[in-house]
Amino acid sequence: MEPDNQSMSNIASVVVRYDSVAVVGFFWQFDLNSTSCEVVAKELREREKKLKERDEDQNRRDIDLKVREDEQTQKELKEQRRKNRELKKLKEEEDKKKETEFIKIKEWEEKFDR
Repeated sequence: MEPDNQSMSNIASVVVRYDSVAVVGFFWQFDLNSTSCEVVAKELREREKKLKERDEDQNRRDIDLKVREDEQTQKELKEQRRKNRELKKLKEEEDKKKETEFIKIKEWEEKFDR
């Protein structure tokens, strides 16, 4: 149903700013008495409240996700450091074993060279 030019003056546009997001609400205003304005204002407040709650929920979820990611990263780093320590210890033990073996062989060679 297309409104005529006279009816077009009854169409109102409301822009509500919530953090950097513009919410544009268009509504058809049948009469300009204070009751309908109050209803529209109440509806806009409710929508703004819902948007604010949704934004706060999203912010909480984002923070929770970041915390979990950070915890996971810390856990992985800790595990990697533990593995590196174990590998270093094993390598040192192996090197020590090789060194003692080498010393024994040298002693054995010296013994038989006499």
